[in-house]
This record gives sequence, structure tokens and C-alpha cells, in this order.
Amino acid sequence: MNPVARLLRTGRASRLSAGPGSSVFETPLGRIVRFGSQGADFSHPWLAVLSGSAALFLPGSVNQVQATIKGVPLDGSSKPPVAAPSLTWGKLSLTADGIGYLCAEITLRTPAEALKVSQEAWSVVKVEMVQVADPDTDLGQSGGVLNTSGAARPLTIKGEHRARWPVAMIQQRADGAVELFQIVYFNLTHRAALRADGKGVARHFFY
Repeated sequence: MNPVARLLRTGRASRLSAGPGSSVFETPLGRIVRFGSQGADFSHPWLAVLSGSAALFLPGSVNQVQATIKGVPLDGSSKPPVAAPSLTWGKLSLTADGIGYLCAEITLRTPAEALKVSQEAWSVVKVEMVQVADPDTDLGQSGGVLNTSGAARPLTIKGEHRARWPVAMIQQRADGAVELFQIVYFNLTHRAALRADGKGVARHFFY
């Protein structure tokens, strides 16, 4: 094969072909590949959307326990028929920096409770969506806690054994505009790290 034919053959073999939603342009400086503006749908667990003074979520779970809002699953209920619920608030709970969180709050079985129902101690009983300024304070209020453990702190107010994990962050800017930043994109697994005496939880791990 002569050199010119070989060069043409090599050029054809290396030519890019446009696929669905894309186009290829040849320029003196090389090839330009462009894609259509239509993005792919990325529906995932815990996907949060703000709607006025409320948030809607796609279903998510912790240890396969489905999250709820006031006891209603995030995708609604068929018995009785109930539409997908929304997490509402009169006023956002925020830090002094205008930061707040949408959290999955879990409640655990104590050893005594687990023994009564033949379940594992410190297993997840329920998951409830909440809006807080600080996930690591008992009432979700701002300040007073510096968590350097790398895990969630136990929340024990009123004798309950709970923990929260942020699934999205809310930021309110100086002009009042509110933005949402997704944190979690998959169903969660929880493990409790017990205290040295084995009688309580020291830290909560979510992954």
C-alpha cells in the first residue's frame, strides 16, 4: 500500500463517530465533541427538593427500615391511601452562619426493649426525617457541641436512644435565598459503637 493510501486509511480508522445526543466537528486544531443539554435523570434515595417552607424526599432507608415523616413513608401509603408527605417548618432552624440540615433521625431498641421482642439490641426501630440547625444537639438547636468523633453523637433526651445523620444541607444567604446541597445518595447502614461498659452507645456510625 502506498503512503498516501495508508495515511487516508489511518485517518478513517481514527475518526470519531457521533452517537445519540452528541456531535463531532472537525477543525484545523482538532476535533470538538458536543453533547445535548438534556441531562440524565439521577433519582436516588434521600433526594431532597425544597418547596416553600417544606422539603420532599425520595424514599431512603437505614438498615432497611424505611424513613417516614410523622409515621408516613416517604413515598406515601396505600393502606390507608396517603400521599407522599412533606417535611414542613414555620421557620428554618439555622446556625448563626445560616446553615441547617435535613436529617434522618433513628431511634434504637435498648437491650431491655430488644429482649421483649426477640430483636437485636441497639437495632433501628424507626427513621424520621427532621430539620435541625445542628444534628448533634439533643433538640437540634444551634451551638454548644463540637463533634470531633467522626461519627454521630448519641441523643438521649427523654430516655430515648437516638442519633441523626444529615442527608442534605440548607444554606440561607444574606438576601434570604435558600439553597439545598445533597449529601447522601444511597441507602444507609448503621452500626452502634458501645461504651466500654457495654451499657450504652458511645458513637453511631452511618455508611
